[in-house]
Amino acid sequence: MKIAITGGAGYIGSAVAEKLSFLPEVEEVRVFDNLSTGNTDFFFNSHLNKEKIKFIEGDILETRKLPKLLKDIDVLVHLASFETSASDNASLHTLEQVNHWGTAELSFAIENSGIKRVVHLSTHEVYGFSYEGKTESSEAAPETPFAVSKLRGESQIIRLKDKLNTVVLRPGTVVGHSAVKNISGVANKMFYDALIKKRVSIHGDGKQIRPLVSLSYLISTIEFAVLGHLNSDIYNISQANISVLDMLDEVKTVLPETEFIFTNHHFSLPHISMATKFGDLLPKQEFSLKHEYEQILKYFRI
Repeated sequence: MKIAITGGAGYIGSAVAEKLSFLPEVEEVRVFDNLSTGNTDFFFNSHLNKEKIKFIEGDILETRKLPKLLKDIDVLVHLASFETSASDNASLHTLEQVNHWGTAELSFAIENSGIKRVVHLSTHEVYGFSYEGKTESSEAAPETPFAVSKLRGESQIIRLKDKLNTVVLRPGTVVGHSAVKNISGVANKMFYDALIKKRVSIHGDGKQIRPLVSLSYLISTIEFAVLGHLNSDIYNISQANISVLDMLDEVKTVLPETEFIFTNHHFSLPHISMATKFGDLLPKQEFSLKHEYEQILKYFRI
C-alpha cells in the first residue's frame, strides 16, 4: 500500500506519517507540505521510518504538482489546511482558497488517479456553538470563516463517495505531544503557557465547554480508516467535552505552581460539545487529560 499525506509535516501529519510508516502493509508514505509555518521539526524526528517516507515540498494550490503526488497512490490522507483569526481580513481569501478550492483541486486530481480511499480531516467547528452534543446527524451551522471554508472543503471530498471510499473526520480540539509542536489549540496552549511562562490567562468565566481528543486516538482513528475499516461517511472524533475550568484543574495537578489570570471573568462564552452515533464502529481508547499533559512534560528539557 502506498499512502500520500497532504500537510504531512505538521503537528498531526508528522504523527500520522510516523505511525503509518511502520505498518507492514505500507510500502511508502509520501509526505506533501508547503512548510508555510516555518516549522521544520518534522525533518528532525528520529522516530520516523525513513526507509518508507518520501518528502515532496508543495502546495495543494499548485495543481501541476498533484498528479506526481498521487501517482501510484492507494490512499490519500488530506490534512493540509489553513487557519486564521476571524478578524484577520487579509487572510480570509487564503482561507477560502486553501481549505475550499485547494481541496476542490485535489478532488479533481483524485478523479484522474487510481486512488481507492480518501481520509479527510475537517473540524468540529462546522457545527457552530451549542450546549447540546452535536452528532453526525446534526445540521452543520458554521459561525466562523474557517469553519465555513472547511465545510465547503468537505463537500468536495464527499462528492467522490460513489467512486471511492471517502471518510470525513470531524475531530474535537486535539491535545497531546507530537514531534512537531502545536500550541494553538486551547488545551495544548494552556499547558505550554503553564510550562514556559508559568502562568495561564483565561478569557471569560471558564465555564465554556470544548470537545477534546488526544492526538494518539486521532492517529489511531486515521490509521483505522486508512486500512479500510470505515465506510464512506462523516465521523465525529471526540473523547470528552470538558470546560476550561476543568482543563485548568488538570494543569494544576501536573504543574501546581502555575499562576492563573482571568480576564473578562464576568463573560459567559459559547459552548461547543460533540458526540458520535458511530461509537461501536470507531476504535476505543480511554481519555485522560492529565496523562496527555504528563506526556508533554516528559519531553520538556528546561
